[in-house]
Amino acid sequence: MSFFEELTPDNAGQSPYRNGSDGEAQGPYAFASANRDAHGNARGYSTGIGLAHGQSGGASYDVLSANANFGGWRDAGGDTNVGFGADAQVAKFGIAPGGPLGNFGFDVGALDASANASFNKNTAGIGAQANLIEGSVSHGTSDRNSADDRFIRLGGSVGVGAAGRVHYGDADGDGRREYGFGFDAGPVSFDYKTENPIGDLLTMPLMGTNVLMNGLGLGRYAPGSMVQRGVEGAWDWATNGGPGRAMSAVGNGLSTVGRGIGNAASAVGSGIVNGASAVGRGIGNAASTVGSGIVNGASAVGRGIGNAASAVGSGIVNGASAVGRGIGSAASAVGSGIANGASAVGRGARAAWNAVTGW
Repeated sequence: MSFFEELTPDNAGQSPYRNGSDGEAQGPYAFASANRDAHGNARGYSTGIGLAHGQSGGASYDVLSANANFGGWRDAGGDTNVGFGADAQVAKFGIAPGGPLGNFGFDVGALDASANASFNKNTAGIGAQANLIEGSVSHGTSDRNSADDRFIRLGGSVGVGAAGRVHYGDADGDGRREYGFGFDAGPVSFDYKTENPIGDLLTMPLMGTNVLMNGLGLGRYAPGSMVQRGVEGAWDWATNGGPGRAMSAVGNGLSTVGRGIGNAASAVGSGIVNGASAVGRGIGNAASTVGSGIVNGASAVGRGIGNAASAVGSGIVNGASAVGRGIGSAASAVGSGIANGASAVGRGARAAWNAVTGW
């Protein structure tokens, strides 16, 4: 739900207002309405009575009328308001800038009173006053192709009360808000709003010079005008993406510097890696050569030790074989002697047995 969504009045009676559209002129009238949102919910209430009300082409008038609004309602300009507002007048007539008088406007009223505490998408205000008579003149531009639109209103009244207003809307819909203020205090009424508040504030002390040179046809070269154009350009740049574009350019520059630093660091790193690789290969080759020498020397020593061990082993084996053969021969001789001695004993014993027995 939005504060300023479009509201449709659900009227009882005759209302001179038709959703703020132009071309209304009717009366007498009396009405009461519930102002409903798109879902049919009552967002506010309005009532009014009058002899006549009309508006067309920037001009409007009211005769013997009184109106009151509470909550949410759409005003004669079509804007949704939130708060409270009431007005009454015997007679009031006005033409706004941008109407039949071009950039100029005026309004006059007699025996009128008003009170409000409300805001909409363009203005917030609070106050109450009652006047025997009042009037004002105004000048304003509203151009979607300009970054220098302004509105100024100066009025006077015979009456009592006070009111204050803050302006922040975008009347021409160009994306540049018109900022300003307004007040009613005693006999003085004033409103001012501009798309270039900073430029206007800085050139106010030079307005006298500007007026004089404008009278001489040299307004473009007046100091205030020149300063104001420069400030307006800066304001337009600042409020239409200039800082973003500048930051983007700075970012791109820093990115380029970063890439350059990264490339340089990469080159240094590659040099260090390549140098370390070459040193490593040299150390590896030297270690391989030393290792090969150690291995070859150890192999020769091993072969010498192996040959010596083989010779010693062969000698031991041959010696053991000779000893074994000697022992075998001696054992064979002993065995043969024993066998021969036993055979001789056996033959002697046989001969003796034969002699005794006669076998």
